[in-house]
Amino acid sequence: AVERTLERSLKPSPKTNEAGAAFADDEFGFLWLIGADVTLRHWFAPSLGVELDVGARWASDTRAVNGTISTSALESALTLAFATGKVGPFRTNLEVGVVAAEVRFRGSPLPGAHGTEESALTVAARLGSRFTLPITPTFLLSLRSGLAFTLRGATATNNGVAETGTTVSGPYVTFGPSVAF
Repeated sequence: AVERTLERSLKPSPKTNEAGAAFADDEFGFLWLIGADVTLRHWFAPSLGVELDVGARWASDTRAVNGTISTSALESALTLAFATGKVGPFRTNLEVGVVAAEVRFRGSPLPGAHGTEESALTVAARLGSRFTLPITPTFLLSLRSGLAFTLRGATATNNGVAETGTTVSGPYVTFGPSVAF
C-alpha cells in the first residue's frame, strides 16, 4: 500500500490546461481575413475539453464603384473539443463551436463620393478538427481547420447596393504554439 501511494504521488499529474497563440485565416464570404488569436483550453476529462479564442482579423481592401472598402473583425469563439486518439505523433480532436465577430467596414470614397464606417455582429457555427504535436510534455504545436456555417451575416453597401457580403461561412485555419499546465 505504501509503494502504491508513493508511486501515485510521484507520478506527474496530467496537464489539464493549455494557453497559446495562433496565426488565423478565416473566410467571410468571398473575403479572406487574416489575423491572430489568443487561446485558453481546459480539459474536463481526457477526452472532453472546452476552448475560448479571442482574436483580430484584417482583409485587403475591396474595390467598389465609388472607392474601396476596408474590412476588419474582432472575434470570439467557444469550442467543445472531443479527443479522438493519435495519428502517429499527433493527438487528434474533433471540434464543434460557435464564433461571434464584430465586422467593421470602412469606406474610402473616390472624389465626389461619400464614405462611412459601419459595423455588424456576425455569428457562425463551426465544425472542425485539430492536430496537436507535443514537442515536449509542456510545449505543443497545433494545426486546426474546419468549416464555418453562417447563423447571422453582414453586408457593406455602396449607394444602397451590396458590395461586400460577409456570410461567415467557409473554411478556417489556425496554426500556433501553446503551453500545457
